[in-house]
Amino acid sequence: MMQVKDPRSPRIKKHSYREMLCVLICGFLAGKMNVHKICTWAQGHLPFLRKNLRLTGGIASEATFSRMLASIDEYELAELFMTWVAEILRLKGIHVVIDGKALRAAAEKNENKKPPYVLNALDAATKLVIAQLPIMDKSCEKSRIPDLLSYLCDSSTDETFTIDAIGTDDEIMRKINENGCSFVFTLKKNNPAKYEEAIDVFRDFIREEDKKKRNPPSLGEERVDIYDDYQSMITLERNRDRYECRIYKVCYDMNLFSNIQTVCPYVVGVGYVRRIRIKIQKNKFGEDITPPIRETIQKLLDTEHQPDDDVDASDQEIGIALNRVMTVQEMAHTIRDHWRIENSLHYVLDMDMLEDKSTNRKGKNNLALIRKIVYNIVRLSMLEEGLSDSFTDALDTFNDPEHRYRKICRYVFSGIPSLY
Repeated sequence: MMQVKDPRSPRIKKHSYREMLCVLICGFLAGKMNVHKICTWAQGHLPFLRKNLRLTGGIASEATFSRMLASIDEYELAELFMTWVAEILRLKGIHVVIDGKALRAAAEKNENKKPPYVLNALDAATKLVIAQLPIMDKSCEKSRIPDLLSYLCDSSTDETFTIDAIGTDDEIMRKINENGCSFVFTLKKNNPAKYEEAIDVFRDFIREEDKKKRNPPSLGEERVDIYDDYQSMITLERNRDRYECRIYKVCYDMNLFSNIQTVCPYVVGVGYVRRIRIKIQKNKFGEDITPPIRETIQKLLDTEHQPDDDVDASDQEIGIALNRVMTVQEMAHTIRDHWRIENSLHYVLDMDMLEDKSTNRKGKNNLALIRKIVYNIVRLSMLEEGLSDSFTDALDTFNDPEHRYRKICRYVFSGIPSLY
């Protein structure tokens, strides 16, 4: 367990900070997703907790827990968290996904007050959180990314970083490159010159080079084409309520991208992604009546063609900046894996751990980090025990009376072995 300095506030002096943090972690693992419910649960399970903790002052009150969370230095706790993760997970060569998340209910009751944010970093392969950094609001996310990189970006680790378009900044890309790491960054309209150059070049490729091979593959398949000056990949799949066709291209002839080459000489390749999404249409019996999908997409792949009135479709183009050579398949998988931070972390925090409903304000960032500790413990149990990919099911095993005590003791009080 991480060792946290105890400021020994006079109002908390009879309770150990370390023990209070352990109680919070155990309470979350037992399915109690706010401090009030954790206090009630801990009172009812005091004999079990005292098998591993002294708790000479009993269970602290909800107000005492809140004062404790507010009094711990959030940056020091964040550093301790990163140290703990580094002891478990080998950071060398991993894909680090960075994205901000709002703590919506922690906003002050003021119409003009923006919700506070935290900047999260996730390992795409294991889905473990490796870092958290508090930020004021969404507008300052870009300015705090370099601070987070100073903890993570190191020539000895050789990580690959992906950040949404808000983080595609010349200084951020330069910092990652100078530290010997890689990036696969999105170019959107907030970088107009780079975006337009990337899109224009690849639109020429679509019109001239790919004309005969523009038809999409069969559902669930992918097709890769290798040309002299670039690589292309096209996929077609069904996702929830829509069909989605993705076209990926990557080119390493930087003479075609003079503006990007001049401004960012460390960029060695430029990619392109086009996403065509067609909403599935169903009749009153629930049967799929979407127009023939391959024929519909083949029409839409013509950049001059607009969707027919009876087709509910969206079409998006983005550019990609890379500082190392990779195949189009590697680029595509890296881009897709970026969204694991939304699907595997942010969704879980809001739906399973009710973070968006937490009204704790003064200790909000430390409480958010406690949730990350609990999240990582559940993910580690999934990895070690070969559980299904359902976080909800894995969390339920900690709340199952048959397994609760053994699992909490195993992952909280007995220590977690390294993954390497």
